[in-house]
Amino acid sequence: RKSSEIDPRGKYVALENVADPANLGAVSRTAEALGASGLILSSDGCDPYSPKALRASMGTLLRVPVFVFENFSEYLKNSGLKSFACVVDKNAESIKDQKFPCGSVVIIGNEANGITKETKEAANHLVTIPMSGRAESLNAAAAAAIAVWEMMK
Repeated sequence: RKSSEIDPRGKYVALENVADPANLGAVSRTAEALGASGLILSSDGCDPYSPKALRASMGTLLRVPVFVFENFSEYLKNSGLKSFACVVDKNAESIKDQKFPCGSVVIIGNEANGITKETKEAANHLVTIPMSGRAESLNAAAAAAIAVWEMMK
């Protein structure tokens, strides 16, 4: 299903530079299952229509709107969507304390490097998933699942 424009009242998941098609597929399945409006991708991530991404998505990438932007941070800044960038930073706000209005987007970054400086600066909120264990960070698909759950509840 192709949609040509982003619904200004929708709730989206944005992935910046996500390299692993299996992560992209898993995120898309979670987003669809939890009722997100679609995916917003940076053009330098993996191809959402590669066989591996499509397989991991169980067809979701053919059903949900997927938007790909070359200038990802610029688009997010000017989209009118309220953006919540997920970061590993003890000074960021807890994702559990956020209210996600209609017209929101959660942003998940690259598996190794997270979100770019430009996107952090463009985001309305820097949020973090509080972790009490010893792991430094979560897998991109796991972080996205938690973020989408919080946004959609």
